[in-house]
Amino acid sequence: MRAEAGTSANTFRVHSFSYLRAAACLAIMLLHTVFCAVSLFPEEASATQALLSNIVVNNMMWAVPCFLMVSGALLLNPERPVTVKKCLTKYIPRMLIALVVFCLLFRTLEILVNHEPVNAETLLSGFYEIFSGTSWSHVWYLYLMIGIYLLLPFYHKIASNSTAGELRYLMIVYVIFLSLVPVLKTFGISVGFYICVSTIYPFYLFCGYALRQGESRAWPAVSPHRHSGGRPVHRAERKRHHKGRRCVLRLFFHFCHSPVHRRVHAVWLRGRQNRRTAKRKISRRFRQVRFGD
Repeated sequence: MRAEAGTSANTFRVHSFSYLRAAACLAIMLLHTVFCAVSLFPEEASATQALLSNIVVNNMMWAVPCFLMVSGALLLNPERPVTVKKCLTKYIPRMLIALVVFCLLFRTLEILVNHEPVNAETLLSGFYEIFSGTSWSHVWYLYLMIGIYLLLPFYHKIASNSTAGELRYLMIVYVIFLSLVPVLKTFGISVGFYICVSTIYPFYLFCGYALRQGESRAWPAVSPHRHSGGRPVHRAERKRHHKGRRCVLRLFFHFCHSPVHRRVHAVWLRGRQNRRTAKRKISRRFRQVRFGD
């Protein structure tokens, strides 16, 4: 789980985030494949197949929160400047370009497959679908990221200037009102209290940032090779992150459900009495096995 220095002193690549994104991409593809197969051909799916598809879909729901948590860990970093200009000229245009291109592409495919007449009305309908959000359902994530980027400078200020207790308080409020309260409503329990926020997704940004900063023991400092001014941090600080490295390894292997997880976990258990030996074995095993084995 090393960090690879980038072209400047303030940029470096955290490999654990790349692995989590790769695992989340695979989970998203599996989720959509299984869900579409059963929803488009329900009469051909048996009860067992429908049950298995629901199990797979529900177990892959961690992928989108995982993407947002990685984004929060990176974008809310106090050492990474996030300005309104940067969001309006870099982040948001990229999402808008992807949204327009793919929505128009999908609309073109619909016209060809359904043999619709090609005229100004059908072309304008594509732009209306973009504006109204009635295009293909899986582009909802692009709308989500545009909303996230619009408020990202303020999220960044909140994260950078909040104490650990204040950040935990914010996340608890998000979970109660945007996760637990909606669950109660599904059971017919009406709750009159609410907060003026309509979505749970900013919670995952702050959660990823908090875990990256070490506010939770589940994911303290991701990499022991942080860079400051182009030089590694002091050896004593790297030692404090050894436990965090092992936690990130365990979290990644849990997400991937790979045979690598079982092999490394066995080494982990055998080496608990000698942490230094266990760390060397884990690093060697991890370098020898390709992702996805």
